[in-house]
Amino acid sequence: MSQKTTPQTVQSLHPQADVSEDQRATTVQAAVGNANDQAQLLSALPQTWDVQSRQTLWVDVLGKPDASTYQWLRAVLGLHPLALSDASQTRHPPKAEIFSDHSFLLFRGLAAHSHDIDYETIPIAIFTGPNWLVTIHQSDSPSVSKIWRQWLGHELSADMTTPRLACRILRAVVDRYTALLLGHEERMTQFEEEIFSAKDDRLLEELAYANARLKKLRRTHTYHASALETWQEAVDQGDPKLHHELNDVYEHYERLASMANLFQELTSDMMQSYMSLSAHRLNRIMQTLTVFTVLFLPLTLLTGIYGMNFEHMPELHWAWGYPALVAIMLCIVASTLWWFKRRKWW
Repeated sequence: MSQKTTPQTVQSLHPQADVSEDQRATTVQAAVGNANDQAQLLSALPQTWDVQSRQTLWVDVLGKPDASTYQWLRAVLGLHPLALSDASQTRHPPKAEIFSDHSFLLFRGLAAHSHDIDYETIPIAIFTGPNWLVTIHQSDSPSVSKIWRQWLGHELSADMTTPRLACRILRAVVDRYTALLLGHEERMTQFEEEIFSAKDDRLLEELAYANARLKKLRRTHTYHASALETWQEAVDQGDPKLHHELNDVYEHYERLASMANLFQELTSDMMQSYMSLSAHRLNRIMQTLTVFTVLFLPLTLLTGIYGMNFEHMPELHWAWGYPALVAIMLCIVASTLWWFKRRKWW
């Protein structure tokens, strides 16, 4: 087998070492830099593939398959054209389709740079046949790369079936989502503490953003669980190891959907609590302003009357007029404050 490495493309055909001839697994990787390199890369792949062979073929395509790749996948492995079209879509929701000789899973994994709630997802297409596996992702996928390294590094069993390999990829995807949600749980604890001390609306903006991202995460994992259920019914053919791994992966995705839903509800509750506290603070401010308004309203009336300076106003020439008016004002203020205090408005 040959190996070719360029700055933009990597091609490898690696037989599993130290395995019997019957169990030898051949892995082929296609990492795409541009259309020309990808076409050259696929020329090293087998032009035919024996589905009865005990060898395992894994084709990993990084980037959108070009015409040559598309033709090879259809002609040699018989992939369905509509499934290949879905695999090339960037915004397609997760799904599963079962064909006569292969199955198709479309999942959304986390992008390489996504580690918190400000995440970005990428589509990961997984085709599984009797003894071949095809993964297509248009940007780097740490989950696929992790299992790929384990496969090439002989950390996985040489006789592992392609559905089990697919399960390992799905488990790597779900592990990254789990770490993301558990990390966000710590931030939610900080949210709960900051609600009572927030001085502006930045916290509300962050809560609203987290709420939208969690809602999207819940929807994505609900699709994942549904797709896995469909795929599980088709590929679970009585292999105890596969059955266990399928159940494990399905339970993890179902748990993630439940966790995302719980976090989204808690975030919504915190938003409501924040707005309730803000409304309460505003009410207290308006109550204080109302007290001052009521206090100064009668005083303004008195000063307005005696500030008109009409010639025939007896109180203007009374020696005790000014002290009497000040005393009346003080009595009004005191009685108003007493009344507010009694009604617990102040």
